[in-house]
Amino acid sequence: MRNTVPGYDHEKGLFLTIEDGKTIKDVIDLLDLKDRVVFQFRNGRQTRPDEVVFENDVIDLFPAVGGG
Repeated sequence: MRNTVPGYDHEKGLFLTIEDGKTIKDVIDLLDLKDRVVFQFRNGRQTRPDEVVFENDVIDLFPAVGGG
């Protein structure tokens, strides 16, 4: 994500302020990552994109990983 999300720091992550009622999908869309995120976690637990984000939540977004 460091190459696609302005302000992202691999060590610290990225801090966002979003409106109440927004979902993880809204965060993914805000960061323009909708075609890249395969797994999303909220506070360390895998979650669905339609779940609402609350104050102080930690959201982890992971792209597909390839290799062989």
